[in-house]
Amino acid sequence: MINLARSLKADIYTGFIDKEKTFDTSGIKVFNFNIRGPQLYRNIRISKKFAKFNFPRYDAYIFSGVWCISAAEKCKPNMLYLHTPMRALYDLKDHFLKKSNPASRLALKKFASYWTPKDKMYMSKFDWVAANSDNVRKRVMKYYGKPLYDKTSVVYTGIETKKYRYVRSGDFYLSAARLDPLKRIDMIIRAFKKTSDRKLIIVGSGSEEGKLKKLAKGCMNIEFLGSVSDAKLLELYSTCKATVAANVDEDLGLIAIESHASGK
Repeated sequence: MINLARSLKADIYTGFIDKEKTFDTSGIKVFNFNIRGPQLYRNIRISKKFAKFNFPRYDAYIFSGVWCISAAEKCKPNMLYLHTPMRALYDLKDHFLKKSNPASRLALKKFASYWTPKDKMYMSKFDWVAANSDNVRKRVMKYYGKPLYDKTSVVYTGIETKKYRYVRSGDFYLSAARLDPLKRIDMIIRAFKKTSDRKLIIVGSGSEEGKLKKLAKGCMNIEFLGSVSDAKLLELYSTCKATVAANVDEDLGLIAIESHASGK
């Protein structure tokens, strides 16, 4: 979205931004509501802020994400770049319920009951939806119905393939997914714990970082690099033996695309 805003000379409105983990926004007017707090509480507050905020008049409005869509009705004409319908409300609802403790399970059920009709109402206010893959467009049909499906086109996320390169087939495997339960990095770690002669390098950060490091403790063949620069990630792609991923029903799968662009 930052590249799009720069190309269109557009302003960006966001509920929360972490400058240390965000791409360069120089030259772009960024209006940050700076809403903080626990993730779910923060996101609900962001949604309410977008619903109430009096946005300036623009020629068009482009949305990205699921918490800003509450402003769709009053910001017209509009379009949404949809990465996926909120998975905790739809296709992975049972997954999250099973992984939750009793208190969290009750909270999630209440949240889903409260938020699902709101989500469907907000989504119905878009003039056009760009899904990032055919898989995501199918989810639109399943969870929002044919009227929105008919207004949805697939617009694949582009990558700059020319900046990727093959250097060599090195001595390590690479996991580049976010450290999130749905990426199932724990499954990858357990596989590499069974062999000491195959090295695994894990890059990225996320909510599972502490848990995963604890799982891999004592394994000399598993290394965590944390968040790395774009240049470092390109180097790792270009010199690894292969990439490893175990994502749950991936929306698009950028890692596979980036791996292929690197000859892996």
